[in-house]
Amino acid sequence: MKPIKIAAEAYRTDESHKGLALYLSTYDVPRQARADFDAKAGVLRIRFDYVDAEPAKIEPLTRDSDVLLGKHSGKILGFDVRVNEHRIHEVTLKVSQVLQDLSNALDSRIAQLSRVNQKMNHALVRKLMADRRNRASFVEAAAP
Repeated sequence: MKPIKIAAEAYRTDESHKGLALYLSTYDVPRQARADFDAKAGVLRIRFDYVDAEPAKIEPLTRDSDVLLGKHSGKILGFDVRVNEHRIHEVTLKVSQVLQDLSNALDSRIAQLSRVNQKMNHALVRKLMADRRNRASFVEAAAP
């Protein structure tokens, strides 16, 4: 997989409320993102690297994609997008739309989460994927 430089430092990870500030642990903030297109399998894989390593559990996110979540923390470890099922024939032209679809799907997941750190991690990953600077890197990394 090709590493992607993500602009995570541009995002605040605190939610202030009546003098109380909540911050994401460094274990819940991605240090790096990677993307790779497996043409044989027809899958676009997006992975987020964290300080720690954690086993993943896979859950469906949309009809054409799965989200990989930390087995214990619930943080987002990555996405698998079945490109052939998504009817994407020119990956470099469509990755931006896939990222938007994944970001939109995260909105409904965020609303269902009960743990604050999971909500904040999901919201941060959503912002990273929606950022135009990062999208260009994902498109470039997914190019065959």
